[in-house]
Amino acid sequence: MAVIAGMSAAWCVNYFLHVHPLLEDDKDPPDCRYAVNQLKYNARVLFFYFMWFVIARASLFIPCVLARVAIVQSRTHGFCRTYCVHLLIRDGPIYIFTVGSVLFWFNILRSPNCESRTPELYNQLKIYAVCSCLLAFACIVEVYWHNKLIANTLDLFSTWVPEVSRSAPPDTLEKLQTITYAEDNFGDEEGKTYPSECAICLGSWEPEDVIKATPCGHAFHEECIGGWLQSARSCALCRKDLVQLTNQQRRAQLAANVIGTTRTGTSEGDSAAVVVVAY
Repeated sequence: MAVIAGMSAAWCVNYFLHVHPLLEDDKDPPDCRYAVNQLKYNARVLFFYFMWFVIARASLFIPCVLARVAIVQSRTHGFCRTYCVHLLIRDGPIYIFTVGSVLFWFNILRSPNCESRTPELYNQLKIYAVCSCLLAFACIVEVYWHNKLIANTLDLFSTWVPEVSRSAPPDTLEKLQTITYAEDNFGDEEGKTYPSECAICLGSWEPEDVIKATPCGHAFHEECIGGWLQSARSCALCRKDLVQLTNQQRRAQLAANVIGTTRTGTSEGDSAAVVVVAY
């Protein structure tokens, strides 16, 4: 980590002291102006790519950001969300910086005629490109190591971020309501409680199917939702936390039973009192 930080600091110092002043110089040969302007633009973009990588990677050292990024996976959060997180924060910045560094080096080699016209600019850009490539490959090693640490932090964060715990407790499936198939309740028509197919396997319902209904109002095959809960604790459709919902539902049922028992006992006591008074 210290080596990467030192290389990054040296790369930035070289950019501001030697490269940036030449990029601001407008005294370019007219016949090479287009090629030189392209190189200057690419050099600035390459610096932007590196700053993007530094900010994105530094954000992963913030516990709350790390916890949210670490749990994102395509199965439980959707492909688009997973792709965006990996592209913008996790792995995308370093890959873009690496590809940009290599392409920048090839762009310098494409215009040898202009190199003789502006030797100082090309010499500095060559050093800048070589250092960028070395820094990019060193950062890939650092990212690989850091991603390993991110994967190992899932168990740690699961103690204070419930969502990080990927799998639901084993008794979650048993807590879900079991319902039977009925044509009046299943279908895509308006007024039907559940859809005409399981959202996980996309298979149609059969009368002999064991169907589980979630507290959020969705139905799945027992084996489908059971397999899902082995790697996720959220509903396969609305992404609500089924562990929290089932616990809340169970507490509400217990409270309702206690209230009902209390009312029954009160009614019996009142009836006994009436009998005694009548006697």
